Amino acid sequence: MLAGPGRQNSLSSYQGLPASQMDAAQQRLLWVLVQEFVQNADFDAAEAQLALVQQGWGETHFAWIGPAPDPTTRFYYRVHGPRILIEYDVQAPLTNQGGHIHAITRDPVNDYGMDWLGMHYQESLPLFRGVPVGPDGLPSPGSFGPGGPGGPGSGGLPTP
Repeated sequence: MLAGPGRQNSLSSYQGLPASQMDAAQQRLLWVLVQEFVQNADFDAAEAQLALVQQGWGETHFAWIGPAPDPTTRFYYRVHGPRILIEYDVQAPLTNQGGHIHAITRDPVNDYGMDWLGMHYQESLPLFRGVPVGPDGLPSPGSFGPGGPGGPGSGGLPTP
């Protein structure tokens, strides 16, 4: 997988052919592919997500890495748009019956890889604005000094 937690930069640009440059048959095939992945979710959640994908459809891209699909070779494809990221990666070891597959469907705007707790602290709690947070979403050790927020050695409270 090229995208994942801690790899937000891999989402900073689109790769491949945009749907806006595909003909009607190509766009239909891409839409069927998106439906195949998204509709693995609960019906209502899938329908809501498909509506979001449709809003940014012209910016949705399809990228392919590798040769044509073949059970003896590795390949990768990605569907990436404002509200969809699908990665399908055929990994080694390969067998006569096909490869070892990794696949993921995500919404880049509502993503599990985001530090939601850290963002909450930064945006909602004035005491923590500007304070670095650790991987657990809590203020990093030593962020305030030995006395804690506003205590001795902290340099006072962070400025909102």
